[in-house]
Amino acid sequence: CAVARPKDPVDYVAGWLARYVENDSILKKHNSAKDLERTAREAEEEARNERATAIANRRIRTDKAIEHIKTLKGDPDILYKHTANYAARLATAPANSLVVYLADLEEPVKEEVVKLPKKKKAEGEEGEEEEEEEEEEEEGPDSDLEEEEEGEASGDAPAEGAAEGAAEDYGGASMKDGEFDYSKMFYRYVAVAGTGKRGAHDWMLGKTLERPKGEVDENGEPVPPADGETPAPAPLSFSLVDADEDGHRAPWIDVKNVMHPSLDPTKPVTFLNGIPRVGAYFATPITLATGEIAGMLCADTLKTPSGGSGLPVSEEDKDLIREIADAAAEALRDAAEARAEKVAEAAAAQAALKAKLAAAAEEDDSDDSEDEGEGAEEEGEGAAEAPAEPPAEPPAEGEDAGEDAGADPAAAARAAMKAAIAAIKAAKKVLKQKKKLFRCVKELLAEIDDETLAEIRSYPRAPPLAYMVVKACLYTCGHKKFEFESWALTRKLLGEDFLDELRRLDPTAPRKEKAYAGATACMKGLKLKEVMRESKAGSLLFTWVRNFMLAQDAAHEVAFAY
Repeated sequence: CAVARPKDPVDYVAGWLARYVENDSILKKHNSAKDLERTAREAEEEARNERATAIANRRIRTDKAIEHIKTLKGDPDILYKHTANYAARLATAPANSLVVYLADLEEPVKEEVVKLPKKKKAEGEEGEEEEEEEEEEEEGPDSDLEEEEEGEASGDAPAEGAAEGAAEDYGGASMKDGEFDYSKMFYRYVAVAGTGKRGAHDWMLGKTLERPKGEVDENGEPVPPADGETPAPAPLSFSLVDADEDGHRAPWIDVKNVMHPSLDPTKPVTFLNGIPRVGAYFATPITLATGEIAGMLCADTLKTPSGGSGLPVSEEDKDLIREIADAAAEALRDAAEARAEKVAEAAAAQAALKAKLAAAAEEDDSDDSEDEGEGAEEEGEGAAEAPAEPPAEPPAEGEDAGEDAGADPAAAARAAMKAAIAAIKAAKKVLKQKKKLFRCVKELLAEIDDETLAEIRSYPRAPPLAYMVVKACLYTCGHKKFEFESWALTRKLLGEDFLDELRRLDPTAPRKEKAYAGATACMKGLKLKEVMRESKAGSLLFTWVRNFMLAQDAAHEVAFAY
C-alpha cells in the first residue's frame, strides 16, 4: 500500500527521533524505578538479615554472659562487676547514653569496742584493790577462751549435723513474723558500668542509699512518729523491698522521666550527686531462691555532662537487665549451697583437730609428771647431801613469830624469791603446754588455701561471727582498723598474703598491745560451735587465733614474771 509522504521529511525524522528519545527515557525511568525497588528490597532484606543476625549474635553473647555469670560463685565483688559490665555492653542503647550499676543490701555491722589493757602494778605498790579490779576486768577475754576449751573438752562441740539449715543461710536479712526484715538495711553501690567512657561513673562506687534517720530508742529500734506526724518517706528504690498495705512489693521500678511532676511524692527519687537530672530510671531486684532480696541491678539515662540520652530505657534493655539479675541471683544461690557443703565438713575437721589436741595434751601431762618426778628426786638428793642447819632459837616471850620473820629481811627475801621461782616455773609450764597445742593448731594453716578462703569470701554480706574472727586475725597480723572497716574491704585482704602473714607470726614474740586489744575485743564472747554454723574457714581461723592468743598470753605471763 502506498505510504503518505510527510510534507517535511526532516520534520518527520525529527519528530520520530524526539518520540524515540522520549520513549527511551520513559523506559529507562521505568527500569531505573524497578532497579531502585529491587535495590530497596535487597537492602531491606539485607538489613532484616543483619538485624536477625545481630539479634542472634546478641542472644548468643547474652547466653554466654549469663552462663559465665552463673559460674562466678566465689568473690561477690567479681560477680557484681561482671554483672554490671555485661548489662552495659549487651544493651542496645547508643554509646554514652546509658549507665548500669549494682547495689547490694547491707546491714550495719556491730563494731568491736577496743580497750587497751591496763598495766599491772608491782607488789607492794599502793592501790592493790584497784589492781585486783583491773585484773578481774582483764580476765574477761582470756576466761572466754578458756571456757571455750572446757566446753569442747566436755563434748559441747556440735555434731556433724550442726550445719543443718545452713544451705538457706545467705548471710542476709533477719526474719520478722515469717518475712524478711529490711527495715535496718541500706543500699551500697558496689559496681558500675556505662556505654560511654570507661571510669566516668566510678564516683558512685561505695556510696550508700539509706532510709531517713528518725528517732531511735535506747535499743536502737526506730521510734514511731507521734500522732499527726508523717514519717519521712524512704527513697524510691526501697519500694523493691518494702511491702505496701496489701503486702505486695514492686516487681521492678520503671520511671520514664524522674523529673515528671506526676511521680508519687511518697516515693521520692534520690540523686546521689545531689543534682536533679532529666532521664529515665529502671531497677530490678536480685531475688534469691528463698525469696530474699540481695540487692538491685539498675540503669538510668540521666543527662549529665558525661553523657546520658534522657530517653526512656528500651524494652529490650529492660528484659536484658532482668535476665542478668536473675543469673546473678542464681550464682549467689550456688555460692550459698557450696558454703553449706563446706560448713558440713567443718564438724569433721574440728573433731579430728580436737583428737589431735587431746593427744598432745596427754603427752604434755606425761612429760610434766616425769619432770616432776625427776625434780622431786633431785630435791631429795639435794636435801640428803645438804648439811643439817642448826635449830632455830625459839622466839622470846611476848614476841610473835610473824614479827620475828618480819624482822629478818633475809628470810623475807628468800620467801619472796621462792614464790617468784615457783611462779616462773608455773608460767613456763603453762607456756610449754600452750606452745605444744599451738604447734598442732599451726598445722591448720597448711589445710587453709585460697579455695578454703573463697568460701568465706563468697558471703555477699558480712557473716557476723566469722567476720569478727577474721578481724581478730587481721588485728593480730598488725593491720589497722580502717583497712577492714567494711566487709567489702575485708574480702580483698583474704588471700595467700593473708595466710603468709599468719604463718610468720610467733606467739612468744613481744605482743603489741593495740593489736592484742583489738583481737581480744573481736574474740570476746565467740563460741566455736556458733562460728561453725557460719563458715568452715571461719571455724579453722577461730581455732588458730584462739590458741595463738592463749600461747601469747602464757608467753606474756612468763615475761612479766621475770
